[in-house]
Amino acid sequence: DEWCRHFIGIGKEYYFDVKNELNTIYINYIIKDKNDNPIGVCGVGIYIDTVNQIIDNYEQRYNIDCKIVSDDGIYEFSRDSKLINQPVEDEIMRFIKAADTNQLLIYNENSNIIRNIDDFGWYLVMDISQSKLNGYDKLVLRNVIACLIVLTFVLVIFHLVVDKVYEHSRRIEASEEEQRNIVKSLSGIYYSMYLFDFKKGTCTEISSNNLIHKMYKENQSIDIQANIHTVIRKTIRAEHLNSMLEFTDLSTLPNRMKGKKILSQEFIGRLFGWSRASFIVVSEDSQGYADKVLYVTQVIEDDKKREEQLIKMSKTDELTRVYNRRAYEEDIQELQTNNKMKDLVVISIDVNGLKRANDTLGHAAGDEMIKSAAYCMVLAFSSYGKVYRTGGDEFMTLLHCTEDELQSVLTSFDKSISQWSGEKVKSLAIAKGVVVCNQYPKLSMQEIEKIADQLMYKDKSDYYKNSGIDRRKR
Repeated sequence: DEWCRHFIGIGKEYYFDVKNELNTIYINYIIKDKNDNPIGVCGVGIYIDTVNQIIDNYEQRYNIDCKIVSDDGIYEFSRDSKLINQPVEDEIMRFIKAADTNQLLIYNENSNIIRNIDDFGWYLVMDISQSKLNGYDKLVLRNVIACLIVLTFVLVIFHLVVDKVYEHSRRIEASEEEQRNIVKSLSGIYYSMYLFDFKKGTCTEISSNNLIHKMYKENQSIDIQANIHTVIRKTIRAEHLNSMLEFTDLSTLPNRMKGKKILSQEFIGRLFGWSRASFIVVSEDSQGYADKVLYVTQVIEDDKKREEQLIKMSKTDELTRVYNRRAYEEDIQELQTNNKMKDLVVISIDVNGLKRANDTLGHAAGDEMIKSAAYCMVLAFSSYGKVYRTGGDEFMTLLHCTEDELQSVLTSFDKSISQWSGEKVKSLAIAKGVVVCNQYPKLSMQEIEKIADQLMYKDKSDYYKNSGIDRRKR
């Protein structure tokens, strides 16, 4: 405001201002930060009629005249309760400049008395030349001092009010400084941060990536919603664009956030990969709708990688590093739900001779056989599907391939098994049962698994029968 700029330009910490039309005195005070830099101005208005009545009583009783003098004018409390602003007489100003203002009362030969009002830079001047009492009678002085005390008391009240406002402003400043520090720390976490004020219809950029900042500034001439969607179209990958445009629809946001403190959406951005956008409620109106929200975006690419790694670990067999039973059951459920069994091939596989190797060569030999069988499966089948360890020496394989491709991968697998030789075990043998789902279109997945197991056990039985090995020592 004009008065604010005028007051700061004066360079005083306090300023006494009179508004004749309002019959009001204003005490203006500069609020400063801890480094003594101006950060704002406080104005306290005092209705002066009551003070006038007290002062008029003394002026009329003793025929004296009271003035408050500043560096640039006289502010007189007149007998008709009007406030008059006029230039200070040279004589009085010389008197003031020459006076020792550290004294309680100072007077000169022209019957002027001055009282310095500390801190405000004001002087209270009393003209007693027309007083009903001659000379400087003690009674007059007592009453003059009484008048001074009244005025000083009023000014002290002003001072106390201003001090209270100043103290409150300091607390506000400290609170705002704390909030700024919080926001500053948050800006280190998020790569963009904006404050939406729905009441004012404003968007304030708190922090952002340089490229996002540039895009936002380029489009500030259009409305806030259009600006946001323009930035999103430039920075979000196509597969997540529609969901993010819907998420950032400000017209529906208050309803979507009612009863919530935060609303989040994950997306893949063109700049940083996986990211998360969130609306955080800052304040609500009387009906519980958000009227101020913080919009933040955060890169979560590393979090996503860790999350994927944890998920992968939870679905991976520790010994063989192929998928485990949990992964197998989830994939089976997905295949059935999404009807992806058309070209599916299910293979049930079991390692032959594992018990015999454990009993005669130790469990390290058995582990070698299990890991080697898994390796041969991955080598042959991974281009067409997944390998799962579902039990001790039991494996399942789910492939998507044609019958010709199936014959090729089975041949490759059998060759790998026949050529294998380990450190503890010299050869490896497996039993397998293969089911092409197209040949059993009316069967459920559980029924197909059962057929694959039956074929595997028949293959195992044939292996032991042809090799002459006692199956009980297999």
